[in-house]
Amino acid sequence: MLADLRYAARTLRRSPGFTFTAIGAIALGIGASTAIFSVVNKVLLEPLPYPEPNRLVQLMTASQLGDQSAVSIPKYVVWRDLTSAFQYIAAYELGGPGVNLTEGKTPASLEAAHVSADYFPLFGAQVELGRTFSAKEDRPGGPKVTVISHALWRKRFGGDTTILGRTIPLEHEPYRVIGVLAPGFTMDPPADIWLPLQADPSTADHVSRVRVAARLKPGVTLEEARSEVEATMPLFIRRYRWAPILGLEHFTAIPLRDALVATYGRRYSCWWALSLLCS
Repeated sequence: MLADLRYAARTLRRSPGFTFTAIGAIALGIGASTAIFSVVNKVLLEPLPYPEPNRLVQLMTASQLGDQSAVSIPKYVVWRDLTSAFQYIAAYELGGPGVNLTEGKTPASLEAAHVSADYFPLFGAQVELGRTFSAKEDRPGGPKVTVISHALWRKRFGGDTTILGRTIPLEHEPYRVIGVLAPGFTMDPPADIWLPLQADPSTADHVSRVRVAARLKPGVTLEEARSEVEATMPLFIRRYRWAPILGLEHFTAIPLRDALVATYGRRYSCWWALSLLCS
């Protein structure tokens, strides 16, 4: 075995180009395989990190062009106002542009999420201090308030318990801190700070996109909820006559886990291909 190792070392020294190429291919293969396993473990093997995850669904549209998990504010408003199968229903905007905390000598760029008031109870988020958004604060023109993550509270504010009620500048606009989330709450992508969505129910904006999740009421089945969501389609068309509708588009509801699997599949398809090429 030692002789074989010495022979392999001499061969690799004589062909540095081949050596670096082989090492790079192996490293990429290991990295891709690790990424794929992490996704599979997180989405398929581990339960979602929320209370009673089997009651969580995502509301979306389906058509000949494929499923659309990101929908317009008017669709969210119709589902929120005209369905009764859900204990909570929330719209949230993730992965958009961050916000700058312009306080002190060292401004910080923060990952922000705009969410409706039902978002936190829907996902079972607990607070360390204060509270989350009220329905009044989530209305158009509502007050500028914010909820911050436990990690940001510790790192930026040193765990100061007087943070509640304090005004912090975000993009040079004053926002009042009303809550600090307890440690352990996770979302994808992660966020440092949450702002109220304040969706306008009278808007005709069919371009802006949000994701809509809901928690089934106890005893309500997915099939019952899906039928109720599908039944809102004619009402949506009647309310928004000029809304763009895709061919054979219809409203539906699927388990949140299935939606996450589809999202991760699209996101990591290139890694999967790379893993196959390098293996």
